[in-house]
Amino acid sequence: MDIGIYARISRDETGDAKGVERQVEDCESKALALGWRVVDRYIDNDLSASKAVQRPQYDRLMADLADGVVGGVVVYDLDRLTRKPAELETFIVLADKKHIALANVSGDVDLGTANGRMLARIKGAVARQEADRIGERVKRQKAQRAARGEHQGGRYRLFGYTRDMVLIEEEAETVREVFTRRATGESTRSIALDLASRGIETTAGKPFKASSLDHLLKKPSYSGQREYHGEIIGKTAFEPIIDVDTFAATSKAMEIRAVRAGHNTRRHLLSGYLRCGIPGCRAKMSGNHRSINGRAKRTRYTCGSLDHSLSTYAEWVEKLVIGHVLNEHSKRLASPSDNVADHALAIAAVDDEIADIWSRYRSGELPTARFEGMLDAKESQRKELLKVKL
Repeated sequence: MDIGIYARISRDETGDAKGVERQVEDCESKALALGWRVVDRYIDNDLSASKAVQRPQYDRLMADLADGVVGGVVVYDLDRLTRKPAELETFIVLADKKHIALANVSGDVDLGTANGRMLARIKGAVARQEADRIGERVKRQKAQRAARGEHQGGRYRLFGYTRDMVLIEEEAETVREVFTRRATGESTRSIALDLASRGIETTAGKPFKASSLDHLLKKPSYSGQREYHGEIIGKTAFEPIIDVDTFAATSKAMEIRAVRAGHNTRRHLLSGYLRCGIPGCRAKMSGNHRSINGRAKRTRYTCGSLDHSLSTYAEWVEKLVIGHVLNEHSKRLASPSDNVADHALAIAAVDDEIADIWSRYRSGELPTARFEGMLDAKESQRKELLKVKL
């Protein structure tokens, strides 16, 4: 019988995947003893089976079992497969329908018999209870740490500090720099690209990205404030890197961008949709509104990779995409699309104006009061355009 091996470990502290490697070795020995042929291995390293976390390889295994690609699976123990009773029931139903064989290194579970299914359910319930107990202990530990003003801990240390929350001055200087730059209006992405170009990495040993830097900038503990469940409850027991005013200014700058520019308002029509055309890259391209080599400001879409600087003018690529979309739209509606085209271009024009307002604000050309007034007016105009039904 052709079977697959599924291996999983919840936490891989070192990142060397040695735990799942040992599981695979034991499962291969089990398969050999049963006379089964291993045709694929499904490995979810560093992923919990009890939380609402997607497990890509588990999903692939279930799809392959359903499609008959593999006729069985070997796991080290049943709780490696799942810790959720509901998920186990889904597996049992599929196993019954497709006559799937299941073996585990620490003892066989025969899903083809009533006793086997009962044993599997008992083991699943015990695994779920243990997961719940771990969760309760972690919650109590976090509450206790918060009350004492201690860092909550985690897989990786907090950037700027040792594991014992002692300042690392070189990293602390970087923290001060990014908070100051963000507070004065520079974008998180721009700062992250700069840090990456300078070889500054996160405590996980990876280059800074906008998302990881955004996470850092939202931590009040850097200003000596301890937080629990989203609320400030006191002071930390370790030395702060920045003051409270700097943290507040940074939060305000991020709030203005999030609320006024809006996560639901696209500053550039195709940001995140366009992909770099350089072979092997395929990185997302994002819009920016700036001058190139001293020339007048024009919106361009630029690749996010640090390896090259592919870019293209927004005006012609947007016109190309809009034309294609409208052409398809016209085919479906069998009606003229001139009004739709004019409307789409009007929205794109307002988006460019909004981008220009932000650019002038960041450069210091616009004072805050005037910036907010102009931004409100343009965003109101955009909302009205979006209400129009064609």
